[in-house]
Amino acid sequence: MWVLKGVAVLFTLAMQAYASDTQLLYVAREFVKPGAEARYIEIEQDAARICRELKCPHPYIGIESLTGPKQCWWFNGFANDAELKQTGDAYKTNQPVTAALAEIVKRKADLISGSSEMTAKYRSESSRGARWTVGQGRFLVITATKGDARQQGTVFQGDDGTRFVITPAHTREEADAKRAEAGPDANVFAVRPDLSMPAEAWRVADPEFWRETR
Repeated sequence: MWVLKGVAVLFTLAMQAYASDTQLLYVAREFVKPGAEARYIEIEQDAARICRELKCPHPYIGIESLTGPKQCWWFNGFANDAELKQTGDAYKTNQPVTAALAEIVKRKADLISGSSEMTAKYRSESSRGARWTVGQGRFLVITATKGDARQQGTVFQGDDGTRFVITPAHTREEADAKRAEAGPDANVFAVRPDLSMPAEAWRVADPEFWRETR
């Protein structure tokens, strides 16, 4: 969840993130303890509302696992290193949002068993099929692996060798079918508008899905 100053910058970068091909993918993951799911989601809904109300300028999506261990992930897409750095630098100086999100971290500390974050680079030579970018799909089929990724999907790779193979789907049925094709390491995630800070272009493309984030 990255922050920049100014409504003009908000709109410009939001449109860039959607319209341009995502070259860098910021991936934050949290693993929720069994039995803590409901409370955790409530806290993350609060976090997303804070970001929308304070007009946090860089769009992101929050996703929740529907198969496998309970996890919530967040994706920010960037066109290049300069956009990533500009966003990160401005985030550090936005005190209202920094303070609010620091409180969120405290509230959920006992509800998660682990977390990770990294920036992964687009790997065109490993990707197969139509290219995915942040904001596409109501469901995502994702394989996280350090092995060879040979199934259909768009591949982003972190510095530690972790590869994220991502394929969008519009319905749960479509997602389940793609997961079956992808293999046992793949999981289905639902994109959660209530855990997201969408770009305006995403709302225009699927207004019914994103309507609660107005």
